Amino acid sequence: MAWCLDDTFSSKFQRQDDTFSVFLSKITESKHVEYYFEGSESVCEMWLVENKGSGGMLYSGKPTPDYWLLLRAADELGGTDEWINGLKTIQSIQMSYIFPIEKHAKLTWLRALSHL
Repeated sequence: MAWCLDDTFSSKFQRQDDTFSVFLSKITESKHVEYYFEGSESVCEMWLVENKGSGGMLYSGKPTPDYWLLLRAADELGGTDEWINGLKTIQSIQMSYIFPIEKHAKLTWLRALSHL
């Protein structure tokens, strides 16, 4: 996915050296791959996180994403609608959508990302 975004948007996502860990339940720890957008210092901060990890999925509701693209200050790059429209032009992406605000409370794993 990172390569796809880099190729389409001329961006540069770098894989974090370490995976991040999150407890999906009291006993199930899961490690997930994370990429960050190199250049975030001057524009919108972005991270690409793999939904499926070593112990399960960060989110398994329907539709179940393969990746999460997290954006902070997206208005600097045209806004989230612009990104969604751009993602929809990539043939290998079957679906892209903004995760509903009313479901944000279900994303408890976001606390495991120290930079957010």
